[in-house]
Amino acid sequence: YYDYSPVIGILFFGRSLTVIIRGSTLGIEFQDANELVEVHVKPGMVGWDKPEPRVHRAINRGSEPYEEVVTFYKASSDVDPQSQIDI
Repeated sequence: YYDYSPVIGILFFGRSLTVIIRGSTLGIEFQDANELVEVHVKPGMVGWDKPEPRVHRAINRGSEPYEEVVTFYKASSDVDPQSQIDI
């Protein structure tokens, strides 16, 4: 069980590039639903991501440590890359 009450929503207008360094399984848990999306990964995977509008958190579901490197690319120069909103 996780208490989401202190979570601040992050809005990101752009894209991100994720590189998996190590790990095998990542779970994505959404605040607004009793839903867990399990994603199987492997070191060296690279992918473009679009922002997820729902508040969520990632959980390492594998037996080894999970590491990734994420680079954010703004849609335009005047966009705040991580605007915060209170939820």
